[in-house]
Amino acid sequence: MKIAALDPGKQKSQFGFVGIDVKDNKIYILGAKRWGREQYTVLEDYIANEIHPKHRFNFYVVEINNVGIHVAEVLEQKHLPIVAVNTSANLKKDNSKTMDKNAMVNWLLQFQQQGRLIWPNKTTPEVEELKRQWSLFEEHKTDAGRVSYHAPGEEYDDLTMALILACWLGRQYIDNDQTMVVASHKHQYGHDKDEWGSGIPKHIRDWESVRREVYMP
Repeated sequence: MKIAALDPGKQKSQFGFVGIDVKDNKIYILGAKRWGREQYTVLEDYIANEIHPKHRFNFYVVEINNVGIHVAEVLEQKHLPIVAVNTSANLKKDNSKTMDKNAMVNWLLQFQQQGRLIWPNKTTPEVEELKRQWSLFEEHKTDAGRVSYHAPGEEYDDLTMALILACWLGRQYIDNDQTMVVASHKHQYGHDKDEWGSGIPKHIRDWESVRREVYMP
């Protein structure tokens, strides 16, 4: 299952794009790409007309907290299979349209420790930048005890966020086992009624991919 994720970022941020392939209960990073302050219309056309015809990703996850809503709407109009998602930290309850960033980072860190996050053999400057950003991504705790994950100082985290978003959806295609952290705000181990773990939205599990389109049953 090939999944791409886009983190459009804010106006002054970079535009991050990461592709993964989920197979054999592992996640293979296919590559990364990032852009500066190019016009979004140019990038949207490039993704629809250059990247998609070449790579045929099954899904494109787009973070829509900020300007990403425009990117998601335009790419959906261009008939790409879009999964639009908000991100938050420490969700108080499961929400199929919002990714709990804290829980997902914890899940992905353990997944990597198990040797199941596979980096490409042939690297590129963008992949090296993704490795650098991922190594800097860290936990921050306020005096009130609230925890969040982000890059330190003025560092970028656009590629890291794109990777996390892609893996959030990619979890749907990973066989659940008791060694993995369930992606919920409680960070508990084990199974629950959700076959894929409490962080995977049911509305996505119920989708059926037909050619390049995604249809709701």
